[in-house]
Amino acid sequence: MEAHILHILFILLGIKYTSGNINEATEFARNPEQYTSFYLYSSIRFEDAETLLIYDPDVLMSSKFNPELPTRMLIHDFNGNKNDDFNRYVVAAYLLHQDLNIIVVDWSSAVNIEMKNYQVAVHNTVLVGNVIGSFLEFLNSALEYPLNQVYLIGFGLGAHAAGFAGKKVKSGVIGTIFALDPTGYPFNVNNTATRLSSDDAEYVEVIHTNFLNFGTYSAIGTADFYANGGGVQLGCPGRATMCSHQRSFKIFAESVNNPNGFKGKICEGVLEATSGAQCRGNAEQYYVGGEPARINQLGIFSFRTGLTDPYSRVLA
Repeated sequence: MEAHILHILFILLGIKYTSGNINEATEFARNPEQYTSFYLYSSIRFEDAETLLIYDPDVLMSSKFNPELPTRMLIHDFNGNKNDDFNRYVVAAYLLHQDLNIIVVDWSSAVNIEMKNYQVAVHNTVLVGNVIGSFLEFLNSALEYPLNQVYLIGFGLGAHAAGFAGKKVKSGVIGTIFALDPTGYPFNVNNTATRLSSDDAEYVEVIHTNFLNFGTYSAIGTADFYANGGGVQLGCPGRATMCSHQRSFKIFAESVNNPNGFKGKICEGVLEATSGAQCRGNAEQYYVGGEPARINQLGIFSFRTGLTDPYSRVLA
């Protein structure tokens, strides 16, 4: 999206757009690990989360982290926190499996939440990703934990933080990144070093729901799925809301326990995927999200959703 249009939209939503307290951003840059927290969930009660400390093996060993299980790590958007709707939807969906380590990354301290400063959050995204990468390296060194057992699920700016984490790790390759409506502006789509890319994990799946406002129009993953054209979602009241952006994590959360609910059709390119019409596709079956990931899917896809929850219920 054009910067000036995004600026107007942020004003309508009450989000600060201009550079904020640079000293705060600098303080975070000096010690990002201090302001990035990791919470392990094994109960639907969010207050029962255990705090994991980077580089502290004693805390890790005494926690409920099970090195025999796969790990799913969630990374919120710029104005989120560990208790926001993104985390509540996706954690609840994953907890139904009862066979996963579920870790929520809270980097809300990286931004002055009262000011809701977008540019500060963008500045800190790469730093948050580096901390996450260091945490994963810690898991690997402390427990010989294989990084291909890790999925990163990032929403908005959190999707790019997941990409930076994938770039950071050196002791293996992250298994999967699910990028839920990854932020468009100001990331340069032509520079994979400064944004999420398909090289940041063995498999990177992108769910596009709001490229007209907050998300990216471009296909940047191994598999890119455009919901209802990827611009505005059914049932959302106009463009100046977060509704279409947030629909990405609601679709994903639903897919975790309904892995065949959202069927995609392969497209010839982004233009066809975003035209609003369902792509012609072929005889192959492609599915959005799910647990575990379908890591052999490759290409650009369109899919339809329903108007209301459950979104996999598509009316003819």
